[in-house]
Amino acid sequence: MTTGIAEKTPTVVHAPAKLNLFLSVLGRRADGYHDIETVMVAVDLCDTLRFRVLEEPVIRLRVHRAAPRTVGRMMGWERIPCDENNLVWRAARLLQSHAGTRRGVAIELLKRIPPQSGLGGGSSDAAAALLTLNRLWNLNLPQQRLRELAAALGSDVPFFTGQYTAAVCRGRGQHVEPIAGPLGLYFVIARPPAGLSTADVYRGCDTTPGKRVDFHWLQCLRRAPLRWLARSTWNGLLASARRLSVEVEQTLASLRRAGGPVVGMSGSGTACFACCRHLDEARALAARLAAQRQLFVAVARTCCAGSSVRRSVR
Repeated sequence: MTTGIAEKTPTVVHAPAKLNLFLSVLGRRADGYHDIETVMVAVDLCDTLRFRVLEEPVIRLRVHRAAPRTVGRMMGWERIPCDENNLVWRAARLLQSHAGTRRGVAIELLKRIPPQSGLGGGSSDAAAALLTLNRLWNLNLPQQRLRELAAALGSDVPFFTGQYTAAVCRGRGQHVEPIAGPLGLYFVIARPPAGLSTADVYRGCDTTPGKRVDFHWLQCLRRAPLRWLARSTWNGLLASARRLSVEVEQTLASLRRAGGPVVGMSGSGTACFACCRHLDEARALAARLAAQRQLFVAVARTCCAGSSVRRSVR
């Protein structure tokens, strides 16, 4: 193959978002991070990545937005970097350096998950890059090693390296325990125009050890998810996010007015969600919500956390 020329057929990968159904901050760590305990579910609001292998050790990244320009500007898509400040680029470089490969890659990233939302879009994209390039570059690194590399990139990245729908994540998020999560639930996701910095939200949070997830909590989640979540959805970062952005409380209130039976904030915000049992219910709620105020609104269903490949290079 001619040096630097990409494979003709790309590998197309879908990288899902996540929602935090429960998040408790347990304290600040010596390394500056926080110990947390969180229940995360993957949902099929997905970014799409297209990979073409290069026969020279360069990493090329282009980012596109799926939303119209006005919505993309409002949600911050236009500020997403295409260099070493992007987690996808850093994931490719980390894997390349760790494995000592001389191969490269051209990546096109189509963003549907808004940034600074607590939905894990950048982390999911980075995990997709690790998993896909491990295969395309024929590195054959084991799952545990990939998870260690993922943890070096960010706290949420390890969650997206496995084939499960839900997990309890502990430590700073890098210790992932898959669970029998709620299957077939639908979520209406709403994100106001302004995002929040994760670091700023954590800086202002209460570090007094809070609620914990136990066996009973997980059993109730599996058996009667909507009824249990109505009582037990919790986010220890919510108070800090509310202080930093009035739009968080406004978005939660909009979800309640639209008829959301269970509402919460995901991660460090500003995206919030309502949980529904049926697709028609979720679509109707989303339509009512979109008519109320200027929000990014999406309907999503639980799915597998690991990225899915649509077409592979052979």
